[in-house]
Amino acid sequence: MMSNSVNPHIDQELLVRYLSEETTTSENEAVRRWLSADERNKAEYDQLKMLWEASGKVKEAVSVNIKGDWKKVKSRIDNNQRIRSLPSAKEKRGILTHLIRVAAVVTLLVTVYLGWPVFSDWGPVEMITVTVISDTSTVVLSDGSRVVLNRNSRLVYPVEFKGNVRTVTLEGEAFFEVVEDPSKPFLIKTGEAITEVVGTSFTVNAGIKNKVLVTVLTGEVLLYPNANQEHKLSIVPGEQGQLKNGSELTKTQNEDINFLSWKSGILVFRSTPIDQVVQDLNTYYDLSIKVGSSALKSCMLTATFERQSFEDVLAELQLVLPIQIQSNEGNIILTGVGCK
Repeated sequence: MMSNSVNPHIDQELLVRYLSEETTTSENEAVRRWLSADERNKAEYDQLKMLWEASGKVKEAVSVNIKGDWKKVKSRIDNNQRIRSLPSAKEKRGILTHLIRVAAVVTLLVTVYLGWPVFSDWGPVEMITVTVISDTSTVVLSDGSRVVLNRNSRLVYPVEFKGNVRTVTLEGEAFFEVVEDPSKPFLIKTGEAITEVVGTSFTVNAGIKNKVLVTVLTGEVLLYPNANQEHKLSIVPGEQGQLKNGSELTKTQNEDINFLSWKSGILVFRSTPIDQVVQDLNTYYDLSIKVGSSALKSCMLTATFERQSFEDVLAELQLVLPIQIQSNEGNIILTGVGCK
């Protein structure tokens, strides 16, 4: 919850104008001094920025990484009628996306500013709910831990952690950077699963039916069923743990190099089969691409895309693979003679 008690001299209207890049040089300096004066000021600002970005009123800085050969032929591709005729992601979402953003920010405003009390052994605890429908949002918790929520996700957490554990509830997918505190473990409840950590970074994906996936980047994470908390699976960097149907625990090496692409904006393919390429593109761009020719299944792709538009990615695919692209009732269909 945001509060003006940290520094009564900061004007909330000034912060809003700062976010919209409408402040003067002296006002910019005043905001920067306020941010550096106290960590609580920074937390307050991060929450306001999260709401502002979720409303769609701030343009994301987009970094495009395009190879030299791609730069040379891009003007030629821009004149290709077939590529230009494909529906763009912006056109597909249109007014609906704008309305979704408005609905999302209304939910954020109501729950972040108002919250509601939950009673525990430590008395009433005010809770915050953040719901993200499109794009991603970052939440800074009271202990300094950071949570990046993927689209179609929801996080419920207390304004302040009390007691001997730090507990949050997640629906969907999120990336966690948990501040270490051995005396107060961090628990993430996702349906029938609990993920327990002390301090580490990892992703939790509870957006798959009857399944929770936990992928660890640093530290160690424990995954276990809510119904059987003695049966714990230890997961370390490079591993992915899975709880299926509320009781089946398994662990494998993580071979999905694009599992964090939704956060990083980077898609990497290294001699990747076209079926996997299509699957990753569908997940990242939230679209429907299909391989319409069995001959294409022999094709492999080596490429890196960094925050590129869907149209640019399709155009580059045509440069490096013998494929044709068709659009049919919202579906993008790849066809061709295949690769030798």
